[in-house]
Amino acid sequence: MAEARIAVRLRPRAGADELVGVRAGVLVARVSAPPVDGRANYALCRLIADRLDVAPSRVRVVRGERSRDKLVAVEGMDDARAREVHVGWVVAKHITHAGAVGHFALRAAAEGAGVGSVAV
Repeated sequence: MAEARIAVRLRPRAGADELVGVRAGVLVARVSAPPVDGRANYALCRLIADRLDVAPSRVRVVRGERSRDKLVAVEGMDDARAREVHVGWVVAKHITHAGAVGHFALRAAAEGAGVGSVAV
């Protein structure tokens, strides 16, 4: 089964759970949970699952469980689909015009752009 891998920089104990954007090719996320007993990792997996519209059980941290820098795997989704969803979401967060969102998301996906190669 296909598995997408996403590099993430996590900030625990934030004011809210949110995907902030992309910095240096890494998805930046904030969660309100503390980094205790895996709670921040669990919150991150739920957040990513929600944004990718997959079950939380399909998202797991494969590297960096005790670090801010993580590698997250999404089971049942290939890298291209994950990039497409992330690119569209990151662009949509920063550009409000629906036509521009579609244009930039499709252009980035067509160029095989990674999450970090979209200027936001």
